[in-house]
Amino acid sequence: MNSTVAGRNPGRRGMSPRRTALLLTAITFLGAFLRLLHLGQKSYWWDEIATIRLARMSPRDFLQSLWGFEANMSFYYLLVRGWIRFGDGETWLRLLSVIFAIAAIPAIYAAGKAVSGRATGLLAALLLSINAAHVAYAQEARGYSLLILLCTLSLLFFFRIEDAGTGNAVGYVIVSALAVYAHFFAVFFLFAQWLSLLWLPGNGAQRRKFILPVSLTLVFIAPALYYMAFRRSAQLGSIPATKPSDLLQLLYFLVADLGTFRKALGLIYLLCCGLAVYRALPNRGDAATSDDRWRILVLALCTVLPVAILFPVSFWSPLFLPRYFLICLPPLVLLAAAGLANVQPSSVRLAVCALIVALSAFSVRWYYVHPKDDWRGITVYLLENMRAGDLIVGCPPGAEWPVQYYADKFAKPPSRELAYLGPGPLIKDVADYRATGKPLPTTRFWMVDWGGSPDWKRLPSAVAPEYQRVEQKRFPNSLTVELYERSGR
Repeated sequence: MNSTVAGRNPGRRGMSPRRTALLLTAITFLGAFLRLLHLGQKSYWWDEIATIRLARMSPRDFLQSLWGFEANMSFYYLLVRGWIRFGDGETWLRLLSVIFAIAAIPAIYAAGKAVSGRATGLLAALLLSINAAHVAYAQEARGYSLLILLCTLSLLFFFRIEDAGTGNAVGYVIVSALAVYAHFFAVFFLFAQWLSLLWLPGNGAQRRKFILPVSLTLVFIAPALYYMAFRRSAQLGSIPATKPSDLLQLLYFLVADLGTFRKALGLIYLLCCGLAVYRALPNRGDAATSDDRWRILVLALCTVLPVAILFPVSFWSPLFLPRYFLICLPPLVLLAAAGLANVQPSSVRLAVCALIVALSAFSVRWYYVHPKDDWRGITVYLLENMRAGDLIVGCPPGAEWPVQYYADKFAKPPSRELAYLGPGPLIKDVADYRATGKPLPTTRFWMVDWGGSPDWKRLPSAVAPEYQRVEQKRFPNSLTVELYERSGR
């Protein structure tokens, strides 16, 4: 493959390796600081509690859960099972995600360097280090920061397959297969890479170098493909219906985590990506080679194709959840960095970089102050106000899991053990009372609602007039607690 890279001016003295290393180190430390700041401040939310429950299961129950409904992120869950042995507090458990996120910064530098030189690599590292979405998901006990790292490495090894040895091809197979087991949507990311081979410059011998790595990757991800095709689980059942506006919201999510200045950042990213694509067009007389243009095509396909496939499908079967498309973040950042590296003169490029840094800083700050579901606070409230004999009713079923986790953490002996009941059994108990006079299970219950669930909407009328609501308290972000007591008391 030709070593000339797009966006590098042959007449201009390049940045020295020592200066590049110093800048990359500084950018990496900046990224580490942003991801470690306030790491344990926010409460776990429901998905993180699900991670803990899976990690604590016996090996047999864990494997049954993976095959039954939680095969997505299975690689991450396997790693957490070892990590959680040393603690399950917010700071410690999330630290694993932070490590993956920090590692992604030098990884995306290497990928950017492979695309169009050191300048692109440094700009990509900078953009990722201050990206609010990357900061946010580095601070979650979920597999998304691992997914981003693996997708970044997959791109890096993919670009090197033509020129590097067998070790690079093996690396590509490993990280690409693991990316799929970190999240099934990585399949669409890999498909975009493989589709780009149709435009790979050179003769057939160049394409043949990709046959074995791609084939082995397909073999290793075959179980995941089978699961996706024939064992679609309830994991996708809670995704809301897709709207046309979700496409724009996805852009805002990727560049700013839907935070402050998301529109301005979205516009800047689009302009930079557009410039990269424009400079890579053939017959423009630039120094870009056909190999350089192909790398830009790879990035464009990996950014756009997963969305182009899944967005229309989601109108039939909802699949369009913004965090599932974090697979598109590495190629989006690389594409924007490649465009930004081509901005001339250098004073304008510096000004654009400064603007992106400033706007991203506001987005990161927005993430820090924007509350998650405060399950920690809701549990403290319940522990302080519940009486002996009270029940907790989770709406939907499973909403009580975070309360159970934090109650085990906060309850001090000789405090009582909290009792839980599902909305369905409670409604049945009320119906039995009406039909046969069977005693009701409690004189008071606390309904914990997460996100305005259907159970929360139907339960009050289903248990009236036997129970009446006497108290309501709302918590960030989408949590509500309501106290119900027997009528006439």
